[in-house]
Amino acid sequence: MTNGLQPYGRQSAPLTGGARFIRGFKRIGLAVGGLILLTGLGTSFFIAIDAQRNAENRYGQASCVVGKIQRNEPLKTLTYDASSVDLISSGCMGSRFSMSINDARTYGTQMPAPMEMMIEPIYFGALLSVGGATLAFAFFWLVGWLCAGFTKD
Repeated sequence: MTNGLQPYGRQSAPLTGGARFIRGFKRIGLAVGGLILLTGLGTSFFIAIDAQRNAENRYGQASCVVGKIQRNEPLKTLTYDASSVDLISSGCMGSRFSMSINDARTYGTQMPAPMEMMIEPIYFGALLSVGGATLAFAFFWLVGWLCAGFTKD
């Protein structure tokens, strides 16, 4: 006989009011921190995709301008800025409206590597997301300790 002892039975100690506050606010902090982390990572991913597309479009338009310069085709300049080429009027369609000739030569020399412009936004987005999630968890954890200090145990 074991005299009522259960070797693998559940042994739960009742939690005090302060421990319940701390546990509850830690759970709230984990939930809020998880939402911040997921939102930040998702946002930084879409910002990174946009940065890569902009770099590829900039290369396409710049290589068009460089090709027109090499073929001695006329380029139309902006009316208010004679140092910039009007890309739409010159026949180089894309997301940009104007570009200087020096910028065209710089951007049109080499196509951006796949994911070249995505690394920096994803890195900083992940860094800020982890930092924000950690701060949110720490804030709720401290609020739980603060509330636990006012309980009568």
